Amino acid sequence: MPSLDQIPYDILYQIADFILIDSPQGPPETVFASLLVTSKAIHYATSVALKVLAFRAQFDTAAIRRRFPSSSTPSTFASELERRWRSLKRIRWAGSDPSLWGNEYTSQQIQNDLWQAFFLLLENDGKNWAQLVEWAQLRVYIRVFLQYDMIPACSNGELPQETEERSLAMWILWLLINDSGPGAGIEHDPELINIVIAIAFASYAYATEALPWYIFRIIDAMGISPLNHQVPRTLTPIPQYNRISSVSSYLMQPICISVPLISEAALHLYYGRSAQPQSSPSRLTISASEGDEDSMFSNSRRYDKEWFKLTSMWNPLSVQDMPRPGYRHVNGSVSGTYEGMFVLPEIGVSRSLAEGALPIPTFEEAFMTHHFQTWRFDENIFQRQNSSSYSHALLPGPALNAHLPEDIVILTRQDGLEVYSPQGGSYFYKKWPTNLDSNNIHATTASTEDMSPAGSQERVNVIITGQSIDYIQAPMRSNNMMPPLSTAKGTIRHDGQITLLATSADWGGKWLYIGRLYADGVWRGRWRALVDNLTGVAWEGLFELRPV
Repeated sequence: MPSLDQIPYDILYQIADFILIDSPQGPPETVFASLLVTSKAIHYATSVALKVLAFRAQFDTAAIRRRFPSSSTPSTFASELERRWRSLKRIRWAGSDPSLWGNEYTSQQIQNDLWQAFFLLLENDGKNWAQLVEWAQLRVYIRVFLQYDMIPACSNGELPQETEERSLAMWILWLLINDSGPGAGIEHDPELINIVIAIAFASYAYATEALPWYIFRIIDAMGISPLNHQVPRTLTPIPQYNRISSVSSYLMQPICISVPLISEAALHLYYGRSAQPQSSPSRLTISASEGDEDSMFSNSRRYDKEWFKLTSMWNPLSVQDMPRPGYRHVNGSVSGTYEGMFVLPEIGVSRSLAEGALPIPTFEEAFMTHHFQTWRFDENIFQRQNSSSYSHALLPGPALNAHLPEDIVILTRQDGLEVYSPQGGSYFYKKWPTNLDSNNIHATTASTEDMSPAGSQERVNVIITGQSIDYIQAPMRSNNMMPPLSTAKGTIRHDGQITLLATSADWGGKWLYIGRLYADGVWRGRWRALVDNLTGVAWEGLFELRPV
């Protein structure tokens, strides 16, 4: 029988691979102990290679190859294996004993481990879930963090100050719910629900976009302080806006990434508090992940937009010495039919908050009703058609008109929109093809090249038009402030923010819908009454529209 020294390396790797697959959860020390001590030659010749093998067997790499193509090297994977397991061991250890927090478990370790968990969930195709959630017990860890930090911060009925750690914890909680099976929501946790409601409801106290919603062109923002918001009371946290995080490197290369906004996580958690996904992505994608190949069922691909947004989008008003934000909208993403629920806050509660009343209302007190709306939207892309057309798209108009100029005339054609300006000339916006499968459109994620800065970021390159229609899946006899034949028009900012002005066909009232598309093509955001003071408190609510 030949010695192990004589066995080809590829066969040794297959042996190690089978051992790891047989018991994939937990640190790989037992595998190393059994393989690396068999021969000095093997130990010194293959230790890095075996770490790479262990990394590929225990963690997902498809998202890494998409987002960090230059970092998919043996030395990177070997180093990352050690770094990840240091963090995963701490997560499991800290989650088992709340008394460790703030003592043996330091604030710097908490911050590092929250970022590590956040990255692993954004890269999850099944293997990361097994190590992070099932072995390291991430759900327990996050609950301990909430008891240690978030809940005490709200004990006096005050809104919690936004911090890097709290934002990450709320996002991790949402990702855990979104990637779990039925019954994984927070509907049985009233204490946590009240925190989510408070943050989601108090949009005046938390930034809802990297760049304020009422600013369309970055050039128009220069000289405006992001802290000039009129907050209703001195105890309300000042909006932080997204800022560059404490993370400076990842996978052995420099990285610049923004802190995810806590208001977005709260919005997701509100609508996901009783989440009932059709299937569990963590289980669905394991077969694709075993081959470590991209697949139409790849869970991590759903979060590519979030990753590119955080690594190429920040508020130029508050972040100094940084390149111009580079994230942009992917054409065709909005076209299709949507249906969902709009949440209306109780007017008296909204008014009392604006006047500085305490404490923050509970879930039962804050909202008076839900409304269901169904819309069919068309996305129209600027295109120069002939010599009489302008060579550049429209300049933006007032925010209260969904950033469309007020004096234009829009004529609907079968293939798009003809837009006329009082200054003369015309603009043609071509309708996105309607013969495409809307599911494929919403599943599409732009590549790094697609999300590079556009040369015309300061103009209205996309005009959205829409009309409300009869319910498709919503409950019969549901409340609806926008009955069939109501209309909507609006724009998509270069960074993907969608702003629509909806006009009711029944009572003539107008609302602004402000939000963006997230994983699976779901459009979430806030509706807002038309109030001239753009930075002040207005009657606002939440909405979610899902493609149907």
